[in-house]
Amino acid sequence: MTESDANVEAAGESEESLGDLAADLAREVGTLVRQELALAAREMSQKAHEAAHSALLVGVGAVLGAISLLVALGAVVLALGSVVPMWTAACAVAMLAGAAGYAAFRTGSTRLRGLVLAPNDTFASVAEDGTLVKVQIAATRELLATTMDELRRRLEPPPKPEKRRAAARRKSSP
Repeated sequence: MTESDANVEAAGESEESLGDLAADLAREVGTLVRQELALAAREMSQKAHEAAHSALLVGVGAVLGAISLLVALGAVVLALGSVVPMWTAACAVAMLAGAAGYAAFRTGSTRLRGLVLAPNDTFASVAEDGTLVKVQIAATRELLATTMDELRRRLEPPPKPEKRRAAARRKSSP
């Protein structure tokens, strides 16, 4: 086996390893994207479940509160009706109940607006993964450049002896 045959064989091995390296990088990026999508789906599902559970509790509380409030308001109207005219007692109780209902509505809607539904953990993970992929791509490019330089050096034919003598003569003559 001559030196040029060995160089060609080494070039084939290097190209194969570069192809493997590129395939591995593509496979890893694909796996990473699938994992990030699965994480986002799990996170969104968890947040949706949490929001649905909270909304259910709010609804049940509102219904039970409305029932008890109606009964209590009826009792207050009847009690006040013995002191003032019944219509005055009913108006006063209705105004107080309306003010309390408005305050409860505002508090609940403010809390719902403050609920963050975005998958923040996934966003952070994707940003971190993006940095990792950039580093891997840069390392792969550097390895590719180094390997290609080495292949060029190995495949370059050695200078012919005649050119070396001529170059030496030119250097020695003033």
